[in-house]
Amino acid sequence: MLNKDFLYLNALQNNVQLKITYKKIINKTPIKTQHHTYLTKNDILEKNIAQKINSLTKNIDYVYITTLLIDDETKLIHKTQLSKFNNQDKNYEIIKLNNDYNIAVLKTRLFETKNYFKKIGIDYIYSAFHILDLYVEENICSNELLILTFNTKAFIFILDEKSNIIFSKIITFTGFEDIKTTKFYDNDILGQKLFDEIYYLEFSLMLKSTIEEFYKNKKNTFIEKISILYTIKHFNDEQIMQMSEELMININYNYLNIDEELFKLTQYKNAKKSFIKTRKKYNTKLNKIFINTFIAIIMFLSIYIFISIAKENIPEVKKESINKSIVHTVQLPDHIDKNEIIAQRILKSLEIIPYNVLLKELSLKSNSLKLVTNLLNENIFIKTMKTKFLESYEISHIYIDYTEKPVLKAVITNENFKNKKLSKLKNYKDIYNKDEFIPIITVTEQLKMLFPENTVISFKSNFKSKIITFNYAVNMLIKTPMEFFEIINTLNNELYSINITYPLNFVKTPDGIDVEFTLQFHQLR
Repeated sequence: MLNKDFLYLNALQNNVQLKITYKKIINKTPIKTQHHTYLTKNDILEKNIAQKINSLTKNIDYVYITTLLIDDETKLIHKTQLSKFNNQDKNYEIIKLNNDYNIAVLKTRLFETKNYFKKIGIDYIYSAFHILDLYVEENICSNELLILTFNTKAFIFILDEKSNIIFSKIITFTGFEDIKTTKFYDNDILGQKLFDEIYYLEFSLMLKSTIEEFYKNKKNTFIEKISILYTIKHFNDEQIMQMSEELMININYNYLNIDEELFKLTQYKNAKKSFIKTRKKYNTKLNKIFINTFIAIIMFLSIYIFISIAKENIPEVKKESINKSIVHTVQLPDHIDKNEIIAQRILKSLEIIPYNVLLKELSLKSNSLKLVTNLLNENIFIKTMKTKFLESYEISHIYIDYTEKPVLKAVITNENFKNKKLSKLKNYKDIYNKDEFIPIITVTEQLKMLFPENTVISFKSNFKSKIITFNYAVNMLIKTPMEFFEIINTLNNELYSINITYPLNFVKTPDGIDVEFTLQFHQLR
């Protein structure tokens, strides 16, 4: 297995987001890690997202894709109860978790998960219980209540003095999207404050009820400590201390990197059995050599036979010129690449904004990003936002207006974008005939069909070089950012070179989000 390139992908779903982490391995050494986030809402991974993922993996033979199956019906079954469980319920897929326990998931949920990733393939499907079990193997967890929080769920183990699992449970909390539908929800920033309060209350009650439930059935084990592993931090030190004092038990609150844990699960030495078999891998380089050699031989024989027959049967005729419509390949700006860069910059910016910060305006330029926000805590920029902005920009600073309280108005400015890329060109085949030119009126009418009905599209200018570019000013009103990303998906599916470009402005209004940007249409001169 040495001297081969491996690429591990973790694909984790969170509401309407799909987060992809790429880890490239050469000679057992990680050399590169990348993170991408896509907006998705269908039961099957969208075609354009699958194409982007497949394009990053197409030149690597050994690609392994991993995901988590998150379901309330997941069960741990002790080995002594396995036969009884098999006889009672045939709807579960069961695999071994450790020497004492098996883990079971519904076959329907397993099918849905595999089918979701059908366009890119999937190699490993694990449960959050796999991650907890791996944590127990690597850490001393005696007489402990161990909790992993992921999305809106808590996965729970209680372990005895020998670190054996003696209790397991899954709890689901109220999600932020659920709170938005209630009559108590006024706006995002106050809604986030309400969500934080509800989450803290539900979590505290969960701890108490779990401990009470456990002590009703287990009299010979005493819980000495509680460890909470989080992927998104919901509680501050004061809240953890308060829960600890109420329960009179020491509580540890620590971050756990899910991507790293999944990577460990898929490695040979620590490999735990997933719910599916890994796809077979092939050395495409050797296959290509064989196939190309075979094709070359067949072509040579075919040409030889064709020429021999032609010499015998074709009569002499006068040469005549035949006029044909010439279809050729055109190189134009890669609109998918351009749109994807902008989508990723906006999406990454939105991800940095915490739930307790209300975004009022967003202005994106080729070299800068400006955000107008409302916040409750003036320190939140330094603690949670600035470091993340500095990953993409050389300068990040904030101006706070203290005249309005308790909600503070703040302007965050980020300058000198680091990750600039040269524009790519793309071959556009079977679209443009020789000397074809589409006039402005036709282009404008076609563009209007790609946008919502009330969108205003105005021609601004054109630019001529080896190609001609029409520039349009676009103004539209959307309800959620998701609608903007859906428009980008629509443009990416077009066969013509149509891309969004800077500057882009998003302004929150009582009627929705007012969006302005420049749209470009490229074609032959």
